[in-house]
Amino acid sequence: MAPRAGPARHVPSVFTVQWHVGDVVRKLRDSVGWTQTDLAGTAGVSVQIINRLEKAHTHRPRRTTLDRLGAPFSLGAQELLDLVPTAPHTTVRMRPVDR
Repeated sequence: MAPRAGPARHVPSVFTVQWHVGDVVRKLRDSVGWTQTDLAGTAGVSVQIINRLEKAHTHRPRRTTLDRLGAPFSLGAQELLDLVPTAPHTTVRMRPVDR
């Protein structure tokens, strides 16, 4: 018996993304090939703090935390925040998926 085809799925081509400081931390960390554990050890913060920040579960991190997370990249807290895109929402356009 052949598998039954389901309804066609609509894949949106435009998404609205809200950026936060955790995205910046993740991009910086990934740029040097570090895991969350690597950054935690270097910055002197817990892995849990980094995990919660990157998943946007922490919306108002302490300035000292941002200073510690930025230090391995020679960035202070304000410089880290300045890397977050200024528009609260950024529209990302994607090409349709060919099937």
